[in-house]
Amino acid sequence: MARSTSRLSLGVLCLIVLFSLYSNLRIINKEGDRLRFHPQQRLEEETEDQRVGKLRGLLPQANVMGYFSDQRPDKYDIYLAEYALCPLILVRTSKTVAKRPFVLVDCGQSTEGACFSDADYALFETFDHGLKVYRLKQK
Repeated sequence: MARSTSRLSLGVLCLIVLFSLYSNLRIINKEGDRLRFHPQQRLEEETEDQRVGKLRGLLPQANVMGYFSDQRPDKYDIYLAEYALCPLILVRTSKTVAKRPFVLVDCGQSTEGACFSDADYALFETFDHGLKVYRLKQK
């Protein structure tokens, strides 16, 4: 009796292990592309950190700064810039958000015209790689 119970327990354990392996393989097969490491994305993060990180000591002393970018429609870009400028906090700027004393504008590689226009702000300083800082005009 004890022998058949141990065989039954071993059989159930083997079934659980096989089912777990099968389930994990299905998940990896289904979500594999999303789970894979993409070196190009990592390279993009590093270059963004290097590009924006150069400004850390050059920006005006402010705890919170506005941020505007016309490069990517997602919200990922602000997190990369905020990481590079830590402990500075960046807040996405728009017409409906409260005005910040300074706004960091990322126009990318395009140098044609201004990608940021707001009558309440004046250009404060221009940096390499399409980065500009605008200052709220004094009233």
